[in-house]
Amino acid sequence: MVSIEIAPLRSPGIRPAFALAWQRAAHAEAGPKKPRKGDDMDTAPAVFAGTVFGLFGAGLLLWTVTRITRQAPVAEGAGQTAMVLAVLFGAVSLFAGVWSFLRI
Repeated sequence: MVSIEIAPLRSPGIRPAFALAWQRAAHAEAGPKKPRKGDDMDTAPAVFAGTVFGLFGAGLLLWTVTRITRQAPVAEGAGQTAMVLAVLFGAVSLFAGVWSFLRI
């Protein structure tokens, strides 16, 4: 692995953005990090958010599909716009839940 040192432009504390990117890439190639002691505590909010978004999105999509197949309105007195919005928000919530779990 070749290490390139870039001299600071103005002062020792200021480096250009591309120098920081090279340093991050060099550290990423060094290998996987050893897990720290508190890393598993950092995933608890992601698991909670993923669960909430996933269950809400799946439930909303299930409700909407059930109402559509029975040819009933999604909400009392609502038209086609409510159906489209319910499908859209259900899909976005389900995607957010899956994305949250993939970020762990």
